[in-house]
Amino acid sequence: MSGGAPPRSGAPLPGGAVHLELELRTATGPLRGRVAVPLAPMRLADLVPQALELADQLSARAAIRDSRDGHAVSCRAGCGACCKQMVPLSVPEVFHLAEQVEVLPPRRRAFIEERFRQARERVERSDIAEALLAEPYDELAAMGAALPYFRLGVDCPFLEDQSCSAYADRPTICRQYVVTTPAAWCVDPDRHPVRQIPIPTPVSRPLARVAAELTGASPRLVPLTLALRWAEEHRELGARTWPGPVLFEAFLRYLGAPPAASPSSQGAPGVAKAGEAE
Repeated sequence: MSGGAPPRSGAPLPGGAVHLELELRTATGPLRGRVAVPLAPMRLADLVPQALELADQLSARAAIRDSRDGHAVSCRAGCGACCKQMVPLSVPEVFHLAEQVEVLPPRRRAFIEERFRQARERVERSDIAEALLAEPYDELAAMGAALPYFRLGVDCPFLEDQSCSAYADRPTICRQYVVTTPAAWCVDPDRHPVRQIPIPTPVSRPLARVAAELTGASPRLVPLTLALRWAEEHRELGARTWPGPVLFEAFLRYLGAPPAASPSSQGAPGVAKAGEAE
């Protein structure tokens, strides 16, 4: 993401929101959108639905560009190799994921929480636990554990029949992990280098930096299998609120646009309409 034009702010809308029009310049062309930013308090998790759609738009554009260069997407339903990877989540995504689990029907929730518990215990018993759980957070050590984590063969708790059972709500990193090498190569990256479609900006990074800026902490990413415990241990942070424009301004700034801006997407709680990609 290489920047964009300042958003144009309209008159306040009914319901205590302000309407913004914005443009982000990306390697795949401009991304234009309209968003109604709530003036009411919002939590970090409330940024995530916007970010998910933005990740989809960026990934779709990148895939089209790559296909024109002769690189066809090889990802297929039923290939769950990538669902054994570490899947680093930003702090807003951790809280969003925990909330998605909390609203599941009781039996389904119990099943998913048990799968999270089993996966977490396998990770915590491994040699990489120290790198992933270290305080203060050490991103270099945590990211260095990615390949050893994959070798553990820990299934994502949402992986069922080699498919994602939470596909509509999957994290930004999952949406932006798209490969063009043969799908069979993904199970053995030591022997077969896997080529991903280049994505200008992993959306999880700006989300992580927003959380860090607003809380005075260092940016951090949390492995998906550890997310429920992390969210439980940081419930107070998950409940904190900021004015909607403050959150959106910070998010867009870390995407590479000028200050006092907002991302283009749709579906966040309290957000009216957004996300017109051109």
